[in-house]
Amino acid sequence: MSINQRQGAKNIWGPALRRAREQAPTRLTQVDLAAILSEMGLPLDRSAVSRIENQQRILTDRELLYFVRALRINFFRLGELLRLNPNAVPDYGDYRASDLDAELRVAEERTDDPGVW
Repeated sequence: MSINQRQGAKNIWGPALRRAREQAPTRLTQVDLAAILSEMGLPLDRSAVSRIENQQRILTDRELLYFVRALRINFFRLGELLRLNPNAVPDYGDYRASDLDAELRVAEERTDDPGVW
């Protein structure tokens, strides 16, 4: 199975992250997201966020984890939908709070590395 991406794209997650940012309960701007990421310890400016969302910049695994945490999205669901349909990105309406809480608790309980969030 392959994930289709546009010619010359440097990451596959950009469009998904943009949609997640735009659909966040408190709609974030790129400036807002850059500020949150910087406060978390990932110094990115608005331009870097824009280039990532537009697939013009490589996104490292570590940076992806920061984005997921900053946007408060469910990484596993995002990945599942991206793998099944690259154009389908999870909408916050796809989740019930209880579903997300249960998945997060399970993920937290399975963490073997104390250095992981």
